[in-house]
Amino acid sequence: MQGQQIKFPENWGLVDALRATFSGASVKQGEAFFDHAARENYPLFLVDLVKVLSDEQQEEAVRQTAGVILKNKVRGKSLDRLVHLLKQWQRVRNDVQNQIREELKATLLSHNENVRRAAASAIAQFAIVDLQAGQWLDIIEWLTNVALDQERPLAQEAALTTLGYICENLVDMKIRLPAVRSQAHLILKCVFQGMRSQHGGVRVSAVTAMYNSIEFINENFKIPNERNAIIQVINENTQYPHIPEVRLKSMQCLIKIVHYHYEIIEEYMTKFKQITFHAASIDEEIIATQAIEFWNKIADKERKILKADDQHIRYLGLIAKHKNDLLGVIQKLMMNQNAYQTDNDMNRSASAGTCLSLISHIVGKEIINDISGYLFQNVTHQDWRVRESAILAFSAVIEGVKPSKKMNATCTEAIHKLLPYFKDEVMLVRDTAVFAVGRIAENHSDSIMENQAMVDLVVPSLAQALQDEPQVASKAAWSLTQIAKNVSDHKINNPLTKFLEPLIRDLLMRSDKNDSTEENLSLNLFECLESIISHAKHSSYQHLHDVVVKEVLNRIQAYSNMNPPNNQLITGLLTALEALITRLDVRINNYADAIMDLLMHILEKIKGVPRHYAYLCIGSLAVVIGKHFQTYLNRFVPLWFNDMKNFHAIEDCTITLNLIQDISSGLKGDFKILENDIMEIVMNHLTNRDIDASLKPIVVSAVSEIALGLEMNIVPYIRRICPILEYLSSYKANPDNEEDVDYMNSLRESILIAYSGLIQGPKLNPPRELLENLEGLRNLLQKVALDELTYSEVFATALSVIGDLANVYKNDVRQLLYDPFIDNMIAKGCANKEYEIYKEGRYARKERRALDPEQGNYGPPQHHQGGPPPPHHHQQGPPPHHGGPPPHHHQQ
Repeated sequence: MQGQQIKFPENWGLVDALRATFSGASVKQGEAFFDHAARENYPLFLVDLVKVLSDEQQEEAVRQTAGVILKNKVRGKSLDRLVHLLKQWQRVRNDVQNQIREELKATLLSHNENVRRAAASAIAQFAIVDLQAGQWLDIIEWLTNVALDQERPLAQEAALTTLGYICENLVDMKIRLPAVRSQAHLILKCVFQGMRSQHGGVRVSAVTAMYNSIEFINENFKIPNERNAIIQVINENTQYPHIPEVRLKSMQCLIKIVHYHYEIIEEYMTKFKQITFHAASIDEEIIATQAIEFWNKIADKERKILKADDQHIRYLGLIAKHKNDLLGVIQKLMMNQNAYQTDNDMNRSASAGTCLSLISHIVGKEIINDISGYLFQNVTHQDWRVRESAILAFSAVIEGVKPSKKMNATCTEAIHKLLPYFKDEVMLVRDTAVFAVGRIAENHSDSIMENQAMVDLVVPSLAQALQDEPQVASKAAWSLTQIAKNVSDHKINNPLTKFLEPLIRDLLMRSDKNDSTEENLSLNLFECLESIISHAKHSSYQHLHDVVVKEVLNRIQAYSNMNPPNNQLITGLLTALEALITRLDVRINNYADAIMDLLMHILEKIKGVPRHYAYLCIGSLAVVIGKHFQTYLNRFVPLWFNDMKNFHAIEDCTITLNLIQDISSGLKGDFKILENDIMEIVMNHLTNRDIDASLKPIVVSAVSEIALGLEMNIVPYIRRICPILEYLSSYKANPDNEEDVDYMNSLRESILIAYSGLIQGPKLNPPRELLENLEGLRNLLQKVALDELTYSEVFATALSVIGDLANVYKNDVRQLLYDPFIDNMIAKGCANKEYEIYKEGRYARKERRALDPEQGNYGPPQHHQGGPPPPHHHQQGPPPHHGGPPPHHHQQ
C-alpha cells in the first residue's frame, strides 16, 4: 500500500472481507482487513479461514477466496520468507496447528471440485513449512494412501493434485526435503496408477501431477528403467482418445522433459517424432500447437548450446538429424491458415512458422535454397494458402541466415517477387508479404539500402500499404522503421530524404483515422516517425523544423483537448516530439515556448502514461535550450516538486527524480537556486520508511547529482546522509532470488554513486565530515569486493570511488587505500578483461600511486571525472515506447 493507510468498515467480519475481495468491489479494503486480522491474532485468523474453507453451507466463491488467502499467508516465495513463516507458525500452539491440518485434510475430500483444489493448494504450502521444521511427517504417506484408493476417485484427484503442488513448490523454492525426496518412488507409483485410471478426472489430475513433478523427479530420470517407465506412461497418455486435456498435458510433459532432460531424449526421438507429427497434423488445434512447441523447445535448446549459453550440455544435433522430415510436416501445417487470422491467433499454421524461424538459426544455411525455391515456385500459385505459406516460410528463415552477397541477391530477387502481393486480394497474403519485406530490411538491409533504385521501389510500396487495413498497415509502419534504423549503417546519403515530407504526412494522416488504435498500428506509426526523425541527415533539418514540429504539436494539442484525451496517440506523438527536440537541437528554440506550454498543459490536466513522456520531453528540452529554460521555472517547478514528493505515485516520483540530471545540465550554475529544495525532498525520501523499495536506488543516485551541483553547500547534509547510506548498504539479498540480487546490486551501485558525488562535489576544500563517516563506505567496498553476487558494473563503480577518494582526500585516507582488500580489488581490476573494470582499476591504481611519487605512474593517464554519472532519465522511469516488431501471426 506504499505508506497509505487503507481503512475497512468497522462492522466487517471475515466473510464480508472475503466477499468484497472476490467480487472486486473493495480489494484493497479486503487486503487491509486480512493484514489487520493476521497482526491481531495470527493463529485465530488461520483457524477462521480454515473454518470458512471447510464450511459446506458457505457460498463457493467465499470458500475459494478463503483458501487463496490461507495459502498466501503461509506461502514461502523465498528462503528468507520461509524462515519467517517457520518462526511465525512455530509460535502457534500445537493443538491449533493440528486443528488446522485436520480441517484441511477433511476439506480435501469435499464434493466441491473448486474447494478441493483450494484445499490442495493450501495443504501444499502448509506441508512445505511443516516438513522444513520436521513436522507433519505423515502428510506425504496420507496423501499417497488417498491417491491409491481407487474406491474414492474424487479424493484421488485431490490427493494427486496436492502431491503435484508440493513437488512443484519444492522445485520453485530450490528446497530439498529428505522427507519428500525419500518418497519420490511412492509419489511416482500414485501418478502412474492415476495415469492409467479409467476415471477421467483421476487421469487428468495424475498427468497434471506428472507435469508438476518433472523437475522434482530428476534423480529418477537418471535410472534407465525408471526413465523408460516415466516416458512410456506419458507417451501412452498422448494417445488417450477420450479427454483432450489428458493429451494436452501429456504433450506438455514431453516439452518439459526436453527443457530439463534434453541430454536423454535422443533414444526416444523415433517415438516422439511419431507422436508429435501425428498430433500436429490431426489433433485439436491447442494440442497440435503444443506438438509443434515440442520441436520449438528442442530448437531453442540447441540454439543456446551452439551459442555456448549451455556449455555444460552435450549438443545432440536433433534438429539437423530430423530436418528433412520436420520441414515436410511444417510446410503442410503452414497451409492451415485462416484468411482472417490476426497476430494474436496461435494456430498450427502460426506455430509452424515459429518453428521454422527457430530451426533456421540451426540449419538456416542448409535450408535457405530450398525455402527460397519454394517461395519463387509457389508465390504465384492460384491457391492463396499456398502463396501465403511460401511467403511466410521465407520470412521465417531469413533471420537465421547470416548476411552475405549471395543472401543479398536472394533477398533482392525475393523483394521483386513479393511487392506485387502487397495488393493481393486476400488480406493475410498482403500482411505476410509486407512483413517479409520488413524482415529483409531488418536482417539483410544491404539488399535494399545499397541500391537507391531498390529503395525507390520498396519505400513507396510500403507507404501505400500504410493505407491498408490496420493489421497490414501496422506491418508497413514497422517495415519502414527497419529501413530508417539502417540508414546510418550505409555509406549512401539518406535514401529516405526524397520521401521525407510525403512519408511523414502519410504517417500522421494514417494516425488520424479511427482504426489507428487497432493492431498496435498507432504505436508502430509513431515509432516509425521517431526513427525517421532520429536518423534524418542534416540536409533534412530545415524541413523537420518548418513542417514536422508544427504538425506534431497541432496533433498533440488536438488529442489533449479530446474528452477524454486520447492517451495512446498523445504518448506516441510525444516520443516523436522528443526525437525532434534531440535531433534539431538549438533549432528547436523558436518552438520552445509552444512546446513547453503544451507539455505543461499535459502535466496539469492529464493523468497516466502521457505525463511520463511529457517529462522526458521537458528533460530533453532543458538540455537543448540551456539557461533559457529558467524562463519556465515559475510554472514548472511547483508541479515538478509536487510529483517528486509524491512517493505514493511511484512512476511519477521516479521520472521526476531522474529529471534532476537533465535540468541541472541545462541550467548549469543557475540550478543552484533549486538544489537545496531538491535536497530536502531527497532527504525526506531517504528517511521515510514507507517509501517503496524500488524508489530507493533512484533517490540515492540523486544525491550525487545534487552534491556535484551544490559543491561546498553539500557539507551541512553530509552528517545526515552518510548514516542513511550506511544503513541502506546493509541490505542483503536472498541469493536464490534473482530479482532480489538485481535490487541489491542496483542499490549498492546507487550508494557508491552517491558517495562519489559527496567526494567530488566539495573537492576544492574536502570536508572532514566525510572522513568522520568513512566506516560505512569502507564496509560497503568490502562487501562489494567479497560478495560473489556482485555485478561487474558495481565492482567497476567501487573502483571508481576508490580512485576518487585517493584523488580528493589523498593521505587522509591512506590507511583505507592500502587495506589488503583494496589491494586485491585494484589488482583484480587492472587484470580484468572487461574494459570498464580494467579502466577503473587503472584509475584507482594511478590515483593511489600518486600518493607515493617515487613509485611512478605506469601506463597512460586515464581521463576520469569522478565515477560514472547517475543514469540518464532515458534509462530509468517509464518503460521505453515500443511499437514493433509487430508480433506476426507466426511469431508469438
